[in-house]
Amino acid sequence: MENNVNNVNKKPNVFPKSTGNQQQQQPKELSEYEKAAKQMKENTERDLKARQERLAKEKEAGLLQQQKYNPNYQEQQQEYQPQPQNYIPNEVVTPTVQKNTPSKPPLGYIQIEDNRENEPWDLLPIPTGCKIYNKDLRNKNGGKIRVAYLSFADEDILTSNNLVINGNFVDVLLKRKILDDIDPSEMHESDRLAITLWLRSTSYGHLYTINVVNPTNNQPIINPKTNLPYSHDIDLSALKIKDLEVEPDDDGYFDFKLPICEKEIKFKLLVQRDEDELEAIHNYEQDELKLEVLHDNTHRLLKQIVCVDGNYDPLYIQKTILLLNAGDSLKLKEYIKEITPYVDLSVDVNIPQSDGGTLSFKSFLSWEPRFWWPLWKD
Repeated sequence: MENNVNNVNKKPNVFPKSTGNQQQQQPKELSEYEKAAKQMKENTERDLKARQERLAKEKEAGLLQQQKYNPNYQEQQQEYQPQPQNYIPNEVVTPTVQKNTPSKPPLGYIQIEDNRENEPWDLLPIPTGCKIYNKDLRNKNGGKIRVAYLSFADEDILTSNNLVINGNFVDVLLKRKILDDIDPSEMHESDRLAITLWLRSTSYGHLYTINVVNPTNNQPIINPKTNLPYSHDIDLSALKIKDLEVEPDDDGYFDFKLPICEKEIKFKLLVQRDEDELEAIHNYEQDELKLEVLHDNTHRLLKQIVCVDGNYDPLYIQKTILLLNAGDSLKLKEYIKEITPYVDLSVDVNIPQSDGGTLSFKSFLSWEPRFWWPLWKD
């Protein structure tokens, strides 16, 4: 009984000692799969080692090449050491920015303040009647817009060489003169033209003298007696303006049913920002992509149409436009042209001929320098 208890309490020998009679265990033979895996591992390690050696040689060769053309390259690389991704500096160093401190103003300098609080202004009716703009502007002044008169201070804008060269002086001027809350780039071309003509007429008068240009060759017509171009006075107040007569919906969109496919669409009248973007797209396709066929009509329609059968998804609209019947496209463009407001810049020109007769034709108002500078001499 005692022997049995001792045998029960005795812990088994998990790690038995080897005996002299125990034969050395032979390594297990690898299967074909294990052999292939081992060989693959060895090949991968060999390839990685060779790649590291090749990269090290290429880096050394590149360093030598940089040192050849830039002797200070190695010092510059040592000065900049990239930090690890989660690096947090012990001390945040704020770089010092050198400010251009203005020098002492010259004797007699007076600081000019842009104070427009007391500027005289008037309510100007515009061709769209503000119908395509936001509701606040639409209901504020009964379709009119507040515009300040051109003042002496505004001549700083008109004579700014930078603005004149890049053609932005009209936008800067309109932004300064329009007192209601609307960006001139978000206005229709007819409204911008009407305001521009009003500013010029109320400041320098209604008469605008232009040099007569032959519409057939776009060349000035020379007076044989004076050997100078014929001039013609235009009454800016007599230019024909077509107003927007169709009422849009609350969002400023217009409804039209395509006659062939019978789809109901909504479209908008494009503003200056849209026209600028279309011009940029045209130049990109023409100058950068050098396309043989430009997509001016497609891009314009993509900007005009905002909804098809109640679907405002741009991808759905694009797919619809690309498959649009040519007859539907024609009718839509005709309707847009029919309702679009405009300022008619065509003028009737009558000049005497050398034989005493009269030559009459239609020309177009040209934006010559004397439009803003009446004393300009050619």
